[in-house]
Amino acid sequence: MNKKYIFVIGVALLLVAVAFSGCLGNDDDDDDEEENDEELAEFEVTNFNVDEDGLEVTITADIENVGDGEGDISLYADGEEISSWSLGPGDTEPVDEKHTFDEDGTYDIELGDQSETVTVEEEDDDNGYVGSGEETFSGTWEGKDALGQEEYDGTWEFTIDWEDEDVSGWFEGDAAGDIDGSVSEGEITASGDAALGYVTWEGTFSPDGSSISGYWEAEQEGITAYSGTWSGEEGELDNGNGDNDNDNDEENGLPDDDQVDGEEPLDRYPDSVMLDHAKYTGPDAEVTDIEYGTEDVLDDVVSWYKEELGDPIQEEVEPDETTLYYQFEEGQETAEITISENEYTTIDIIYGIQE
Repeated sequence: MNKKYIFVIGVALLLVAVAFSGCLGNDDDDDDEEENDEELAEFEVTNFNVDEDGLEVTITADIENVGDGEGDISLYADGEEISSWSLGPGDTEPVDEKHTFDEDGTYDIELGDQSETVTVEEEDDDNGYVGSGEETFSGTWEGKDALGQEEYDGTWEFTIDWEDEDVSGWFEGDAAGDIDGSVSEGEITASGDAALGYVTWEGTFSPDGSSISGYWEAEQEGITAYSGTWSGEEGELDNGNGDNDNDNDEENGLPDDDQVDGEEPLDRYPDSVMLDHAKYTGPDAEVTDIEYGTEDVLDDVVSWYKEELGDPIQEEVEPDETTLYYQFEEGQETAEITISENEYTTIDIIYGIQE
């Protein structure tokens, strides 16, 4: 074969090899460029927070792509992608996502370089103790006046009608009165009048319904004058301890002697007994509240006060109840006298001195 011809063929094969090698080198360069593009997306996650509510979690955060290229970032709950975002360079995204797990457990929540481990538990559907039929609860109450100077205590007894969701009962001791209200989702709300004022009772049953405890407060003329706590258990009061319920009070009628003592700003109705006494100081007045009882009829009591104090500035008359309003010392002292006729006649005097 001609040596010149062989030389030409050799040169040609060399050129082909060089060209092929160049093609392979270009492919590698392209791959490197693609890898470099993906690495240019860099995410910064701030304000990452996870709140639990039963089996549900709420994830909040702020995402920013601080890199030079576009990329994706995903939110994971227990290794499962639950949401993702695609952000370009400089883009930001607020995160507010909810996820509900199927059962109680401990799970990892991950977003970028942030993560948190949470423990979730299914909420108890029990909204509180609910009994059946009628149940009676009883116990003790205690409290103080608004200034914390005087202490008060006594006993109470409530009957719960679970079918009608009604509460009725009474309390006695340093103050006494009847209570009516309602029960719902294991909680009691009840109220009633007493010498301490308009008394509101709120309480919650234990999960098994064997006991109850709560808070009470007495309001007079829009002021919380007294407050305290109360607690007890299922069952009636043990009268052997000297505690009497309202039924026994009604059977015994009017007590023979004063049940309490205290300062009396007005002359007492003849042959009456003091049933309750309370005194408190509000922002504008000092108030004394006294309840008396007498066997005399309502009209005789009303007539006596008019003879003693003169004609009232105002008089309200209702069946079995009359209220007389007086002002003394140029209006600086006032008296509200309510006479009510039930088994016996009660006289409730609210005497105020303006400061």
